[in-house]
Amino acid sequence: MPQVKIKEIIYTPTGGTEEPTGGDYEHLMQRWQGLTLPTAKQFVKEMRENAEFEQYVFNPTHKLMFVDYEGFRKFWKWKQLNRYRAKKISLAEIESDKALAKRLGF
Repeated sequence: MPQVKIKEIIYTPTGGTEEPTGGDYEHLMQRWQGLTLPTAKQFVKEMRENAEFEQYVFNPTHKLMFVDYEGFRKFWKWKQLNRYRAKKISLAEIESDKALAKRLGF
């Protein structure tokens, strides 16, 4: 019996009209044009090490990795806000401050 070789797996939402909520490194780079693989891996590593963002990174096996797109967007906004700060503002503080959250797009 001949075996079928699958060259590429394409992730599609169930209904075809829904937007996917997460993906692996390749789909992360497709969603955010200009993001390189080393940068994506570094950001995911930083998300894993931060207690506020580790919930957005899923590792079902040692090789598979999925990132929630909304959590990744929040991480980028948080990283941008805290770039030059000695004392970092937490994600909870940003989301609790309605004016700041609205200005930043949270």
